[in-house]
Amino acid sequence: MGSLFRVNCAMLSSNQLRWENAMKGNVTRLVDVIDGKNKILEIPVYQRNYDWKQENIAKLFQDLVWVAQNDKPSHFFGSVVTKTEDGREVVIIDGQQRLTSVSLLLIALRQRYLDAGNQERADEIYETYLYNKFSSANDHYKLRPIKRDLDHYKRLFQTPENFARPSNITTNYEFFCQEMQTMPITNDQLLDAIEKLEVMELNLQADDDPQLIFESINSTGLDLTDADKVRNLLLMNESYDKQTEYFEKYWNPIERKSQYDVTPLIRYWLTNKLGRVTPNNRLYTEFKAYVTQYSDKEQLLQELLMYANNYEILLTANTSYPEIDAVLQRDQYLMITTQNTFYLGVLASVHQGELTMADFAAVVRVIENYLFRRAIVEAPTNALNKIFATLHREVMRRKTPGVAYTDILTAILLQKHESGRFPSDEEFVERISQREIYRLKSGVRSFLFERLENADNKEAVDVFTGLENKKLSIEHIMPQTMTAQWRRDLGTAADEIHQSLLHSLGNLTLTGYNSEMQNAPFRQKREYYLQSHLGMTREVSAQEVWGKDQINARTRQLAGRLVDIFAMPKTAYRDPKKEHNTESFDPDRDYTGMKLVGYQFQDGPFITDKVWKHMQINIVADLYAQYPEQINKLAVQEWTPHGSMLPKAFHASADDGYTRIADGIYLFTDNSTWNKMRMLYRLFEYFGVAYDDLEMEFSN
Repeated sequence: MGSLFRVNCAMLSSNQLRWENAMKGNVTRLVDVIDGKNKILEIPVYQRNYDWKQENIAKLFQDLVWVAQNDKPSHFFGSVVTKTEDGREVVIIDGQQRLTSVSLLLIALRQRYLDAGNQERADEIYETYLYNKFSSANDHYKLRPIKRDLDHYKRLFQTPENFARPSNITTNYEFFCQEMQTMPITNDQLLDAIEKLEVMELNLQADDDPQLIFESINSTGLDLTDADKVRNLLLMNESYDKQTEYFEKYWNPIERKSQYDVTPLIRYWLTNKLGRVTPNNRLYTEFKAYVTQYSDKEQLLQELLMYANNYEILLTANTSYPEIDAVLQRDQYLMITTQNTFYLGVLASVHQGELTMADFAAVVRVIENYLFRRAIVEAPTNALNKIFATLHREVMRRKTPGVAYTDILTAILLQKHESGRFPSDEEFVERISQREIYRLKSGVRSFLFERLENADNKEAVDVFTGLENKKLSIEHIMPQTMTAQWRRDLGTAADEIHQSLLHSLGNLTLTGYNSEMQNAPFRQKREYYLQSHLGMTREVSAQEVWGKDQINARTRQLAGRLVDIFAMPKTAYRDPKKEHNTESFDPDRDYTGMKLVGYQFQDGPFITDKVWKHMQINIVADLYAQYPEQINKLAVQEWTPHGSMLPKAFHASADDGYTRIADGIYLFTDNSTWNKMRMLYRLFEYFGVAYDDLEMEFSN
């Protein structure tokens, strides 16, 4: 048994091995974990919902059939981590998915015995593994799932018409019932196989930290989301009463308002706090490190709930301000979500009374124009993550009484260049005139035609719904399949015109008569266009013929209309921080060969200096003034090949290639520009410094 424990631990992370001597671990039958006088198995509220999928329970059922058919003495079923409280209540730290699944199987097997008239066997299962006649807690049921699952679980003991649907609890129970109908073993063999399931039960002692153990166990590949880990971090070490209070008051509403996908919300919140994008594989680690500064856990939960309230109105486009809701709703078709970080920062400032919903209404109009123009010119979308991570901070740093938020926002966006640029009218018109609009992503294409039809229409048409339910379609005026009549109408250059202009903006419109028109000549299509309730389509009926000149003219007309609809914002605001043509530090950029003019770090003045080494030294000196203890530790820490590079960058004494920062602090500066900037990047990450805290100017 001891060897089995060591083998099981070998499968877990090295962190968990620290706990081997602090816990009582032994291999035991799973039913012995369930069985016991006066025992209640409590799934604490910080655990995720029961979410084993069909493939998980199918594998369990197949394994049990295999055990029965091969008369195996036992079958290992993973680990279960428990902590006993009050001598009877067993809190399940890890293993709730296994315990719940086996309980569902036992309920299904009990029902099968009842259907077969075997009351004795059914009662044996019920009284041994499912019902606790010695305790009135939890209505006598031995397993107490978390609240959202508990009601669904209890309903399984009623008649099927009372079962909860939709419910993963119910779905998996019914799967077991169905599998038993055709299983190649008897009911008794299945029960015997269930009783042969063995688990490594790790029982925590009073002084063990459930959170640390949970993280160690679940670092080995169990499919926990970052939201699961955050919920456990915030609730696990609280008393049961406090867990329940926090769950009901904060976490459950947070999950509900996030549509039960909390991880993106956590990422948006942390990005706004740090001023930079956290890599996906470090989200929980950085969250855990950041929240140590909150001495009051309830304050943190209140803040997350405020973010969740705002996130819900973004997801549902329901702010109670029709103008804003219309923008949020249609922008979902652009299939871009990176702006949510920025929007949540703005809405947090609205919540704090620094901004108003009128400010937010102006913001979403500017951002919609920015995103659509970029989508048309095919500007890189990956640049948006960094832009929106710092954009609200950039605006608020410059905000002064009497200056509109959107004036500052507009000035900052217009200063962006290259991958972050706000496309000009000229670039936008050129690209939309050249692109095959019909081949845009369907959502962007729907967005474009909805705006062309409705932007100036007081009797708006529901274009999105019409396209989705096929009552409307994107019509090629010159059809995709050429006919003899169309060739005659287009003339000798018919093939060239068809190939070059078929999918262009000017040759497309909306119609509800696509199937009726098909490849009909223009003079016949024109009659349908004349009767259309769609303004942009009726306009086409004004043409007597349709060819190259008409298509190109209509492309120019519609492109001009889109320029007006998605107008380039204007502002008289002049950024006092932009006396110099600076740009924010980009850790992904190689600055090798670039000629530095000067820089500004955090709230300091602009410093004119062409030497990269001088900038590096001064920035590190500023950081040392803020974080002396941490940099002192780096200077005396021994560097290891597989560890952080920062200890190698610092020495506690003078050495070749090192420059003095302060007494006992020397920085390695005898390296390339690329290495200097990588070192600054690592320091910014280490101290949580936002990338836009460093602004640099370069010469041409």
